[in-house]
Amino acid sequence: MIHRFLVPFLVLALSGCTRGSDENRGFFSLHLNSEPVTLDPSRVEDGLGIRVLVNLMDGLMGFNSRGELVKRLASTIEISPDLKLYKCVIRDDAVWSDGKPVEADQIQLAIERALKPETGAKLAGLLKWIEGAETFAAGKAGAVTGIHASGKTIEFHLTKPISFFDQILALPITYPLRKDVLAANEGKWDPLRGKNVPTNGAYRIRSSVPDQEILLEAARPLPSAAPTKVLLRVITDESTASTLFDQGKLDVLTRIPAFDQKRYEEKKVVRSVPFQATYFLGFNLKKKPFDRVEFRRALAGAVKKGELVRMLGTGEEPAASWIPKGYEGFYPFKADSEGRDVEFAGSKVASREEIRIAFDSGTRNAIAMEKVQADLKEGLGWKVRLKNMDWKTLVYSIGHDPEMVYRYGWSSSMKDPAGFLLAFVTKDPFNFSGFSNARYDALVEEIAGMKPSPEREKKIFEAEKILLNEQAVVVPLYHYVTTFAVGPRVKRYDVSPLVGVTLFEEVELK
Repeated sequence: MIHRFLVPFLVLALSGCTRGSDENRGFFSLHLNSEPVTLDPSRVEDGLGIRVLVNLMDGLMGFNSRGELVKRLASTIEISPDLKLYKCVIRDDAVWSDGKPVEADQIQLAIERALKPETGAKLAGLLKWIEGAETFAAGKAGAVTGIHASGKTIEFHLTKPISFFDQILALPITYPLRKDVLAANEGKWDPLRGKNVPTNGAYRIRSSVPDQEILLEAARPLPSAAPTKVLLRVITDESTASTLFDQGKLDVLTRIPAFDQKRYEEKKVVRSVPFQATYFLGFNLKKKPFDRVEFRRALAGAVKKGELVRMLGTGEEPAASWIPKGYEGFYPFKADSEGRDVEFAGSKVASREEIRIAFDSGTRNAIAMEKVQADLKEGLGWKVRLKNMDWKTLVYSIGHDPEMVYRYGWSSSMKDPAGFLLAFVTKDPFNFSGFSNARYDALVEEIAGMKPSPEREKKIFEAEKILLNEQAVVVPLYHYVTTFAVGPRVKRYDVSPLVGVTLFEEVELK
């Protein structure tokens, strides 16, 4: 139960809540539900970290706030007809926030750092198609032979055609890094806590208070209506955040508490945009009883997904496919009379064990997981215990020793279904379930080398059938809609369907 009367006392404890009218010009404040796990471009993996990092750093390519792929550091990009050679030239005016130029060898340094196992870059698997990448990662070569960097020019030679490699060049693992900065920080790249860590994007970090706030300031000339200072307020309690928004102390509320949804809709401050992501339940296949497929199928068949999204009431669509709408491989949810997935109708099995489900804090997650708990008790007679964690703890838990069942969300920083399918390839760093299937792996490798086509989509459906139906390794619950509230000072605030990114330089203030 949430006690709203406690909120005013919490508000008084928060710093930087009020600013004069002169200071408000060019000042923009945004709600974060947690501090990013990391802002190291090689290691960032969660959507929250990426949403902050893209405002600090530019790669050769990038996605704008509308999800369109555009050149960022690159002035030109040339792609060979066989899709095996990508050549980029960096803009002459591309500089770091300390004035030093951005050079091609800094991008090679970043990619080679990401490929080293000790770095722990979970997105590094997307670099394996560069010639010599796997040999370098295994410690058998001193450099990646398929990267040729000189001055402002860099070439990538691939082992096979990859139609979406220009999108890989938009990912943080390819953002440039500098040897001098790494050396000064014992090999680490931490713009929040590090020593004189520069940025090469639109903003730099001016100051930060751990788990409270991050203040950004413009690092280069911006459009006249864009904010010159951005205060990211870390507020885990959604009720506190909504109170600050009501008081005009937050310009954007990124998570609307369920009990405030209708009120904000009536005030016409709510905006909803598609978000190409999937909210799901994952399994640890090493923990009983979910080492057995019949238990996984039973859980998948017990959840009333249709009722769940109606309870949330913000426009999400119940999910059958792992891949969301807008990508090859999406297919719609088909429900029985009670909102369960017809694919798993009749899948029942008794369990004497207590079923544990881990999830991160938030009213919407609590509503969803309590609904799952009730459905499993009603449909299967299972005893279910919910384990509520903060975001950082959940991410750490899933990455090291996942609970038998866990709630998570998956989005891709690329506009290609391969970004979803790769997460379950054997030994992929994001394969938290421990799933391994040779037929699935071979299909995904084939899909990665194909251009969009009916034949490719057929193979995507085949891979999803293995993942979702035959093995029931993951249970998609719904496909997201991004819902947020925008205050009166904001004229334009776009959110990309990819990872929910907003570029602050594209925000327009009144």
